[in-house]
Amino acid sequence: MMPKIAVSACLLGYKTRYNGQNKKSQFLLDKYDFDELIPICPEILGGLPTPRAPAEIIGGNGFDVLDGKARVLDIYGTNQTKAFIKGAFEARKRLYFLNIKTCILKSSSPSCGIGPFLPSKVTSSKTIETSISCGVTAALFIREGFYMEEI
Repeated sequence: MMPKIAVSACLLGYKTRYNGQNKKSQFLLDKYDFDELIPICPEILGGLPTPRAPAEIIGGNGFDVLDGKARVLDIYGTNQTKAFIKGAFEARKRLYFLNIKTCILKSSSPSCGIGPFLPSKVTSSKTIETSISCGVTAALFIREGFYMEEI
């Protein structure tokens, strides 16, 4: 039995993005057996609808949101921080339940974006936590020690 890999649902063709579309990655689907891939969408797990207003992290990155130092606001100024944090923890709960250790996440996302720094033997955790574009879920997964890639 092949180990399962958590993947941003939009990369698998699910229409879960803020605009109701997907970012289907044919490369990803060609590389892995579909049965190995477990879709997750932290924003939907956090209770947000599809479609929804685009959002961004204000005042820091995903680590700062988790630490209460930054917020996630949509383009109308609505604070979506609680939904993003809830979604991150719900996604983490699913990974633990399914014993998943590897994630492939959507780049440039306030939830899933990892940013320019990935955890490795040569990158300190402090460097990772200063990544400007790291999303809320990605930050939680980095802190939890999951192996991550982004597309």
